Amino acid sequence: MIQSLKRNQNGVTLIELMIALSLGIIVTFMTIKVYVDHRQAFRLIDATNRLQENGRLAIEFLSINIREAAYNCTNTTSSTCLTGVNSTTDSITFDDVDSDTKKFLISNGENGKSLFFDDGDSTNGTGTEEYVEGIENMQILYGEDTDNDKIPNYYVPYGTSGLSLDNVVSVRISLLAQSVETGVSSSVQTVEYDNDDDGIKETESASNGRLLKVFNTTIQIRNRVLN
Repeated sequence: MIQSLKRNQNGVTLIELMIALSLGIIVTFMTIKVYVDHRQAFRLIDATNRLQENGRLAIEFLSINIREAAYNCTNTTSSTCLTGVNSTTDSITFDDVDSDTKKFLISNGENGKSLFFDDGDSTNGTGTEEYVEGIENMQILYGEDTDNDKIPNYYVPYGTSGLSLDNVVSVRISLLAQSVETGVSSSVQTVEYDNDDDGIKETESASNGRLLKVFNTTIQIRNRVLN
């Protein structure tokens, strides 16, 4: 009877122990992988949403302000009625309904390139400040109305020979936005973007696992069209 009890109390063998440990390691590894995959998927979704939000915010803010440009003025009465800079990244300057000279440009911000805005109000304004982060480039084309029908006949960059800024009734803006978050893409993101207003799109590549997206809009200058 005592010998029978001893036989029933035998422990696990070394092979059984090895199998149990192996299964435990496999389960732990799979759990970690699922967690890492879910976390990376969440970061990708979050970065994509933030990129979309930044691009749309920049386009909306540009549109609201540029629609008010050139209020009751021409370039013969104000050098800042509507003007710009055609460079690696463009800028635009204009007088608004309050005769404040506003300016949009791309410059280095806290987390890289950003859209900056100068409200032109020297009394109550805040000066030039970072408005939307993650905006890498801004290219602007000016739509000139050559036959006085309030419709642009063509779009050209600022400084183009023959362009009369007094006859510009709309502008086309193209923004290149890059996610602020790094390491969210396992591959190098690329987009086609005309970075020098020559009508030819070049391939732009994101850095450090970031995301890229192009945002385009055409903005009507209401003061030129309605007057």
